[in-house]
Amino acid sequence: MQINSNHELYKLNHAVDWVYLQTEMQRLFGPNNISQCRLMAGLLYLKVMTGMSSDEVVAKWGECPYLRYFCGEQLTESADALPFAPVVLDIWEREMSGKGNNAMIFALLKSSLMKAARKH
Repeated sequence: MQINSNHELYKLNHAVDWVYLQTEMQRLFGPNNISQCRLMAGLLYLKVMTGMSSDEVVAKWGECPYLRYFCGEQLTESADALPFAPVVLDIWEREMSGKGNNAMIFALLKSSLMKAARKH
């Protein structure tokens, strides 16, 4: 499937420092959950940015290839349902409070901060 590199989620995907974020999330959740960290972080970003509920974000994820791309998933026309109930996203959101939220914010701002530092 071809995606548009001008789409806002395509651009945002390339603005987030996912490696940094996954490293920080691994510190919080341990190495056993690292495979889910990118997906969960992407879903949490989308939930906050759109104001949707966990149920709505999970439903939209299955419908929209740009949401799946942003969450690090393979691009296909359609997707199987996520292997968890939307309440799991609520649990991750609660567990991410504090240090996890700070890591998500920094991962989103890191590239902008680095560009600004290079200009000066």
